[in-house]
Amino acid sequence: QVSAVAKRAYRARQTLVVQYTEDSFDESNDIEELVRTAGQVIRNKRPMAGTVRKINLPGGHDTPLWAPPTASLATRLEDVLGPQVARDQLRYQAAHDTVQEIVTWLQEECNI
Repeated sequence: QVSAVAKRAYRARQTLVVQYTEDSFDESNDIEELVRTAGQVIRNKRPMAGTVRKINLPGGHDTPLWAPPTASLATRLEDVLGPQVARDQLRYQAAHDTVQEIVTWLQEECNI
């Protein structure tokens, strides 16, 4: 039911699907297929719309939650401990890598 609605209603021009290597709840392949199917519907109405890119990153379902709550806190921690030590010891390297991949994708695909 949700997928039927999403196939008809999903209208993003670009989509990034993030798959984590150790995610036991992973549904990224299903999401990728759903978005691609929705993109076909849009392309019939509006050519050149809807690209999907999937990336695989180390981590699990909770990886994004390991990031420090604010960028200013992360900056302070990295200033005190050093960037790599802070990310390793506080276990947010994978979250940091996720952010970097999203930023790169936004810059490349969305011209942001």
